[in-house]
Amino acid sequence: MFPSQTARVAARSVAVAAAVLVCSATALADDRPRFHVGITAGVAATVADDFDTDKNETGSGRPSAGLFAGVRLGDLPVGAGWPVALEVGYQDISSHTIPYRVAGGTTDLTARGHSSYVALKVAAPITERVSLYGRLGASRNVVDGSTPAGQTPIDIDGRRTGLLAGFGGEFALVDNLTLRVEATTFGRASRNSRSGGISAGISVGF
Repeated sequence: MFPSQTARVAARSVAVAAAVLVCSATALADDRPRFHVGITAGVAATVADDFDTDKNETGSGRPSAGLFAGVRLGDLPVGAGWPVALEVGYQDISSHTIPYRVAGGTTDLTARGHSSYVALKVAAPITERVSLYGRLGASRNVVDGSTPAGQTPIDIDGRRTGLLAGFGGEFALVDNLTLRVEATTFGRASRNSRSGGISAGISVGF
């Protein structure tokens, strides 16, 4: 199955699962927040396929910010209940430079872009305040890159729909305020690159 087909299947699966969970959530009536919004900050990067990084050189980059919003759809009938939410979000992929080994030399590829996504999030409570969670969905990724004059060029420009997958943990600081840390892959960013990152964020429920 090609990456674009995989992404379409993932998007359809998310839509079907969300519809089922929305129907089951109509009876939801507790005092937990139904909606949440949040911001993230961390490191996001786009990596070129088929090239090895130059371990003798040092890369550089700027912090990447993101934002997200979600609605709680219901609980899976596991233990005391595993909360399920549908989230949409935007992740900036700030300018960053990675050195690659190309044709016996080094090429410093500078990339930038962004990702927009929709995903299902399932949390597994560990304690009253701590949970582990996973996210799965579809992302729309855009990236462009540049290399210095005189170095072998690496072309990663493009846009692709990819398969988003994330795994993280969250800690309830106070009522309706949660800290979360996550490692995420946004899937393919172009024909010959893929994006991902690590971030920390704050979520506010209401």
